[in-house]
Amino acid sequence: MPAKKGAYAGTEVAVTKSQEELRGLLQKFGAQQFSFGEGRDWAGVEFVHSEHLVRVRCPLRLPDDRTVQRYRSGAHTSTAVAVVTLTEKEAKRVWRVLVWSVKARLVAVEEGLETFEQAFLGHLVDPSSDRTLWQVVREPIEAGALQLGGPGFRALGRGD
Repeated sequence: MPAKKGAYAGTEVAVTKSQEELRGLLQKFGAQQFSFGEGRDWAGVEFVHSEHLVRVRCPLRLPDDRTVQRYRSGAHTSTAVAVVTLTEKEAKRVWRVLVWSVKARLVAVEEGLETFEQAFLGHLVDPSSDRTLWQVVREPIEAGALQLGGPGFRALGRGD
């Protein structure tokens, strides 16, 4: 997938600095425990707050061949170096997104705009399935269950 421009596309903030900032935010707002994780195509954080397990993951936009070749040509470097550089830039971007997303939600809770559960609803982990609530309801929502005129929550299988 080609790299897209966004608010954090050009960030130079190191991943470790973003993780340190996120750690401080979580501690400030009362998270009892937290961990950072990365997979081939995602980066994220899990934490416990008010007896809820929260999992926030952000997809990584890995560079496609065209983007690598374009970067390689402009930087006069090898394909391997281009891939590493672009992947590192993407990791920096994703960790900034995670910091600001979590921070915005925590501030909204602190200011009384919404409850913790409302702010993180899609990221709360169902202990019986180890899936986030978004993962549980994603398919019927994407199929139109909650669109105007749609069947609503009854389509999710648990409505009265």
